[in-house]
Amino acid sequence: MKYWLTTTAMLAALGAALGAAAPAFAAGRECVSAPNETLTVCVDVGATGATYDVTRAGRPIITTSQLGLVLQGRSGAPVSRIAAVSRAAHDDTWEQPWGEQRLIRDHHNELRLSLAGEGDALPYDLVVRVFDDGFGFRYDVTDLGADEAVAITDERTQFNFAGRWDAWWYPARGVERDEYLYHRAPLNEVTLAETPLTLEGDGLYLSLHEAALSGYASMNLRHVGENSFKAD
Repeated sequence: MKYWLTTTAMLAALGAALGAAAPAFAAGRECVSAPNETLTVCVDVGATGATYDVTRAGRPIITTSQLGLVLQGRSGAPVSRIAAVSRAAHDDTWEQPWGEQRLIRDHHNELRLSLAGEGDALPYDLVVRVFDDGFGFRYDVTDLGADEAVAITDERTQFNFAGRWDAWWYPARGVERDEYLYHRAPLNEVTLAETPLTLEGDGLYLSLHEAALSGYASMNLRHVGENSFKAD
């Protein structure tokens, strides 16, 4: 069985065609842009692990942020090389069971990186999809048996936002957390937030949420720096 986490960040301002897999790489940088080329997500892989950054029309939205998982029984050594690269373009329509719109266009470009490291470093595929108005990524852990259960002891995923924007948020892990009202505060005053976390600043709105959890706990966002958060 495959285990994955999908973390989706949506940005707003106010049949698949699979590419051939590329040969093995060492450390490197790979990027994928939205169909309209406005939004770009880049992934860097090197000796200290994998990171990503996001720009919109050339302007930073998320600065260099860490990626990765740590499994129980593994050393926690980071990935250090790109083993394979594949790309896809996708454009179709799907129907919602309910909502404001019945039909939704699914138009995105995809980048799949097979990442590996030394020793018992956990290999995984990082799948990034970029739409005209947002992006998402997930960890696809393929180095598991069909019925193998694993314990994920830490998730290294970070979100280092490029500005000290205003946030609409409510605290996580409270007794009645799903009943709390959202309140507005500067980003650096957020402590531990439930998702979605919605931000506003510099003419942009950004909402950070997750989807398609399979065999994985839901995510909170812990404040770890001035404008930085870590999956918790």
